[in-house]
Amino acid sequence: MAQCRKCKDVIQSTYRHDFKYCKCGAIHVDGGHDYIKRGAKDLNDIVELSKYEEDRKDLETIEYYESLGRDFGVTETIDDNLEL
Repeated sequence: MAQCRKCKDVIQSTYRHDFKYCKCGAIHVDGGHDYIKRGAKDLNDIVELSKYEEDRKDLETIEYYESLGRDFGVTETIDDNLEL
């Protein structure tokens, strides 16, 4: 959920790919409860009203792979000298 500083409209995306604009078109929201996506010509026009909680299951998965000594970030490096 976000509020537009220009028109004061409060908008909310309720499901994934539920793209919504405010009344004046200055800001938009998307993502519902799956992800938070915001956009505007001027990001200062957005007042963020959503709260975010980390998913404990995702954190446990990361901790598990890290405990095995696996890097959960970059999984492969590319050799810049490789000829195609």
